[in-house]
Amino acid sequence: MSRGVASSDIVRSMMRAGFSHEEIYDVLTGVGLPGEQLQLLMDRIAADFHTAKLESRPSQLAVEVERMIRQSQEKMQRELVFRIEASARQLEMIKLEVEKLRNLIMRKGYRFKK
Repeated sequence: MSRGVASSDIVRSMMRAGFSHEEIYDVLTGVGLPGEQLQLLMDRIAADFHTAKLESRPSQLAVEVERMIRQSQEKMQRELVFRIEASARQLEMIKLEVEKLRNLIMRKGYRFKK
């Protein structure tokens, strides 16, 4: 005899996978489960999780997305630091060139008109 999946099994699985209560409620009421009964079931399962000290775990997708975002942020940070340092070097070179020109102008005795 084949045993069907109980709504409590689905709720437990979704909670364990890290779905929010709102998401679970929306999905299961969307397939026709009565809202009041579902809310009571979710409250009972949440209490069971608390008693058993079970915590939701993030889905593998969430872990991968977080890893990709972190790598992208680190790459962008390295690129920004590189560009800032390059800009600082260029600015220093420009300052030196301006100083050389100023010294050359001063030695030649040029006067600027206002």
